[in-house]
Amino acid sequence: MLSEDYKNRLKELSGLKLEFDFKFRPQRLSHLDNDDKYMYHVTSPAIRKSILKQGLIPMTGERREGHEFLDGKPAIFVSKNIKNLFLGGQGDVWKIDTTKTNNTWHKDGNYASDMYYTLTPISLSAIELLS
Repeated sequence: MLSEDYKNRLKELSGLKLEFDFKFRPQRLSHLDNDDKYMYHVTSPAIRKSILKQGLIPMTGERREGHEFLDGKPAIFVSKNIKNLFLGGQGDVWKIDTTKTNNTWHKDGNYASDMYYTLTPISLSAIELLS
């Protein structure tokens, strides 16, 4: 049997909106497994000329929900599975040879297990435009 005080407290709590502050801590990787030799990144064709001159440069973008832990730091988001990339089928797909970079890669736990990001540029010598 529930006491009257307990019932009243439950009634008070039932009207509350509970919020949780979940802080994702990315896993830092100093190297990737052999099967992670190639990563893929998608961009707008509007910046193709810039990429062909400079390589991939970390940027901030509109789709940063869930990445508050970056505190606005620019990043390059990549996938080891080309099927995970999205830009409405209208983007440039870049293949990244990770053996030609010195980047530190971080697992992006907000998405599929094969999504990563880096905070440093990726040189032109390590990328190839696929489409």
